[in-house]
Amino acid sequence: MSPTLQHGETTLINIRKQGWTGALQGVFIIKLNNTIMVKRLQYDPIKNGYHISSDNPVYRSYFLTQHESQEMFTAIAKIISVVSKVN
Repeated sequence: MSPTLQHGETTLINIRKQGWTGALQGVFIIKLNNTIMVKRLQYDPIKNGYHISSDNPVYRSYFLTQHESQEMFTAIAKIISVVSKVN
């Protein structure tokens, strides 16, 4: 998620006991096809799904429909802020 998050930085996250559901927007720790990653999520009510992207332009963005996201996608925690920066 460079430049937003750098390797080695400490972040404050919000984990919900009941999980994250509904129209999500922001930077999240997600599980997609059994892979844990940090991605930016943006719910699209017109297409009824999620744009999933990285702030690092090296990684391409993709879109999951609501149906696809229910089958292979889980939002684990939301990144709230960076607590300590790397020097």
